[in-house]
Amino acid sequence: MKISVLSCISLLLVFKLFSSSVGVLHGVPGSTLVIPCLPGQKQQSFAGAKITWKYNDSLVPDYPESSEQLKLSPDGFFLEISPVSVANEGEYECVIKQNDMEWQKVHIVQVDVSSSYILKVNEGSTVNLPCERPPSRKDQVHWYRYDKVMMNCTRKQLNPAETGEMEDGDRLEWLFGPFEKDVTITLYGVKMEDAGMYYCETAEEGRDRSNLNTIELIVEAVPTVLPYSCVGFMTPWESCQDETSRSWEAMLKESLNEFSMKLYAHLSQSQPMKNLLFSPISISGVLTHLLLGARGKTRRDMETALCLSHDFFCVHSEMKKLKLKLRDTLKMSPTPLNSLSHIPSLSHLRHEVE
Repeated sequence: MKISVLSCISLLLVFKLFSSSVGVLHGVPGSTLVIPCLPGQKQQSFAGAKITWKYNDSLVPDYPESSEQLKLSPDGFFLEISPVSVANEGEYECVIKQNDMEWQKVHIVQVDVSSSYILKVNEGSTVNLPCERPPSRKDQVHWYRYDKVMMNCTRKQLNPAETGEMEDGDRLEWLFGPFEKDVTITLYGVKMEDAGMYYCETAEEGRDRSNLNTIELIVEAVPTVLPYSCVGFMTPWESCQDETSRSWEAMLKESLNEFSMKLYAHLSQSQPMKNLLFSPISISGVLTHLLLGARGKTRRDMETALCLSHDFFCVHSEMKKLKLKLRDTLKMSPTPLNSLSHIPSLSHLRHEVE
């Protein structure tokens, strides 16, 4: 009877030790995970001991030959995984041998890959809906779409075409394939009605459905781009047919006089308390040069502002002649003859003369 009781106690102890030798750790993609060989034990207690690590039955190289993602501390007590990815899921076994004793600990690392975010795209663009399958899951991944308006609050399973096998009318295909590690799908020619919630999920036999990624797709209308104002106007400015005609000079002088009076009236009203000295010819000269690149409505508006006739094509040649005539006159006169002045203190004299 004593032997049977001792046997039961021994079996319970063995079962307890075995069950406690397996631990489950959770990591987040992109983070750093540091695993101690024996959690709760002091590192100094195993100074000089032989410590080995295995990942899925493959030996992890000792420090400092550790891989880029799996790094061991100098004494081997800690294993660092950085950055964590779904490829790091699996069993990590640590074995400590010291003074004829051996400790074993198995860490099961699971990476929480499920994420949720918002993706905004313009109508008509091409977008990738990303999803990555953990290596521990082998079942086919399915994509679903949910839109409470279009689908009457139900989910619809999507059927992307195989990579490179799209037919006319198809807009959805696997980037690589449904059984690959990367199970991203590509949506071409995005439409406004494509907006909604998209789910990337996998379901292994005998297990509940597992969500890998949730994406809210928001489709925005393409901003309206105003047409370029010079579209369709490719011809140069009309040439002056007869530059020797004296009628052109008379037309230009008449336009300049009218432009000068309007400009004077506008400036004197906008700045009634300030002294102003300005040259209508200089201002009109600059504006007429802008006419060289103006077409259509812009050209007509500028001609109206400059008091020019819409069929007056010799404005540039006549402005050049006028500047040459005024050059010597402007040098001799202390106050340019082509300038107008507005002096508020003398405005009453002007009214008396008038």
